Amino acid sequence: LNDLEYVDGNILDSILTNEKRELVLKIFESLDDRCVEMLRCSIFLNMSMEDIMLKMGFSSVNATKTQNYRCKKILSEKALKDPSFKELKVLYYEG
Repeated sequence: LNDLEYVDGNILDSILTNEKRELVLKIFESLDDRCVEMLRCSIFLNMSMEDIMLKMGFSSVNATKTQNYRCKKILSEKALKDPSFKELKVLYYEG
């Protein structure tokens, strides 16, 4: 197994990371466009709620925060319902 190790971790960790990435992308694709944009801005681009409000046309920062919360909740619920997520979670904690 040592021959299969990567510089930054072992092959199992790399496989699990790729599987997690693919699962997140799959779940993201199932969200509506507005939630995808919201989560892209808040999570991946680390934009402030004020900047997201201006970019996406929300009426207030509080409305933006509420929508961000709802989108994260939908993402989380979809992940927890996905059988692939459950299998991956078991593999990750057993590995």
